[in-house]
Amino acid sequence: MTQADHAAIVSALWSTWTGASAVSLQRVAIAPDRGVTGHVERCTDGSLEAIVKIPGDQADPAWAAREAFALQHVLSPLDMCVPTLLAELPTERGPALLLSICPGVDGDIAAEPDIALSQRVLAAIEPLHAMQPKPQWTSHLPHWGAGTAGALRPHARRVRRFERRYNACLQAWGDPKDLPWLCKLAERMQSTLEGDFATLATLDTRVLHGDLHADNLRLDGDRVHLLDWQSISCGAPLIDTAYWLNVQMSHETALACNALGRSHLEAVGAWPGEACWQAAQRVDLSGIISAYATRLPSMVCQREAIFVRRQLSNEGLSGVLWDLMSS
Repeated sequence: MTQADHAAIVSALWSTWTGASAVSLQRVAIAPDRGVTGHVERCTDGSLEAIVKIPGDQADPAWAAREAFALQHVLSPLDMCVPTLLAELPTERGPALLLSICPGVDGDIAAEPDIALSQRVLAAIEPLHAMQPKPQWTSHLPHWGAGTAGALRPHARRVRRFERRYNACLQAWGDPKDLPWLCKLAERMQSTLEGDFATLATLDTRVLHGDLHADNLRLDGDRVHLLDWQSISCGAPLIDTAYWLNVQMSHETALACNALGRSHLEAVGAWPGEACWQAAQRVDLSGIISAYATRLPSMVCQREAIFVRRQLSNEGLSGVLWDLMSS
């Protein structure tokens, strides 16, 4: 889309919401993450302000539609801090959305473990994890692990991707002194990973955020606002819980993270046992490797570089897993 296309969409969304012209709007572009949103900006007329999200040219139309559906029909009845859908406009790549601005500061602090923040995040997501998906939502919210449409064995596909990218990931991010045991860890994971995915996909099904990390938070005092619902899906609460805690995990915080995770899952009635928890950790590490293996350290921000190097060292998730699988 051109800048003129973006301007026309913003104008239409604003007029739908306020009934007023968008001629005097001040618009500031916001760099989107690596997801499917192509264009994000903050708009204000001096008194009202909102966020515009426009799908990119490569976006799957289902992603933006899923976020709109979730905000309208799944999240609005819950006692959770989430954006309000103010207006939407169809485009060729799915609906463009006008969203309320959540107060506070960005939660982009994943490079540093923080148990207090983790307690607040798990409390914020608890109403969602306690919810059984309604039958009429199945056409809108995919089941976790479903993979590419038509894939007969989506878990196997994800395992193959992990195997293909592991060596590239180590070459870009690994420390030579850590490579021997990391390679052994990879060999052991390859023998269990498909089974791990399959096990997690059959656990008790609730509603998941699907992409629960610090970039998708805004922190307003004790309130945690949860953003970016394009990955909302149905699956085991363990998946969200483990992902959030594992991106924060180091050896120093591993025991505390495990205790937090168990407490949260017991609170929502979905603790699946220690074996499933360890399976979720292995799946998380495979996702980290699949996501970062093709990206050089020079291509990410400093926070991401700190996070990935820690997770691929004895001080991060891989080290925790190595100890668990070696004991």
